[in-house]
Amino acid sequence: MYKIVPVYKDYLWGGNKLLSEYHMPYEGEILAEAWILADHPMGECKVIVDSSPILFSDFLQQQGKEILGKNAEKYDRFPILIKLLDSARDLSIQVHPDDDYALAHENEYGKTEAWFILEAEEDAHILYGLKEEVSKVELKDSILTGTVIDQLKKIPVKKGDVFFISPGTIHAVGKGIVLAEIQQNSDVTYRVYDYNRTDKDGHKRPLHIQQALDVASLTPSSLDSQTTNNVDCDYFCVDWRKTKSKDMIQTNLDSFVSLVTTEGEGTITSSTQTMHLQKGDSIFLPAGSYEYQLEGCLEYLVTRIK
Repeated sequence: MYKIVPVYKDYLWGGNKLLSEYHMPYEGEILAEAWILADHPMGECKVIVDSSPILFSDFLQQQGKEILGKNAEKYDRFPILIKLLDSARDLSIQVHPDDDYALAHENEYGKTEAWFILEAEEDAHILYGLKEEVSKVELKDSILTGTVIDQLKKIPVKKGDVFFISPGTIHAVGKGIVLAEIQQNSDVTYRVYDYNRTDKDGHKRPLHIQQALDVASLTPSSLDSQTTNNVDCDYFCVDWRKTKSKDMIQTNLDSFVSLVTTEGEGTITSSTQTMHLQKGDSIFLPAGSYEYQLEGCLEYLVTRIK
């Protein structure tokens, strides 16, 4: 078992809940994202090995990529990226490309993702897909005039909701939400609208209008998931589990397991280790024939590679 040391991002829309409630040892006052499992040029986690933190890429080189499992062999880089997000303000409206477009234009994979709502204020909402079909000309006009938000479905959210975001779905996280995001290992985001905000230096963040028009779906998006704790797609499968006493996690040769504690406190024990778990912890469990015993009152995400 290996504990992950996150990478931190202090974007302008962040809050302080990841600091106060999820035990992130970040020195700043505002924390938008904690990348809690990441091996990407824009952010690489560290892994605690023999009480010392090492870069995730060095960890993989030391241990051998076999610890990722057979399902990861088809990827030329680490296949997923997991984040915790705290949106004290509305995030920008954005859209992600699929693999074909992203590899051709960005030398990155596309971005399929799933959101697990950990906390939501009373009137919290997300924006999720178009209300009705539009033409590319109509979509471009709404982006240029700053009215694209009127074209999108506003979905109320509460703790426990789960959403699957396909490439091409225009979307945004609203203010007052803490969520876990599990996605392909990609940082390709095309910003459609940013409420004319400026950063700490007084600059507006750029929009990516042509790229967004290239990849955005022009038809209404169905709400893929909101009633289940499970997500199963081409890239990963996730199970949001709860235990009030004991539970068991088993790994096999097909995939490693990412364990993220979203609520509560307890322990995880293997044949050789016992590790304390608290809210916000990210644990890497290597592929192989292993069993892990969980004890305590816990909620946690279990992610495997497809």
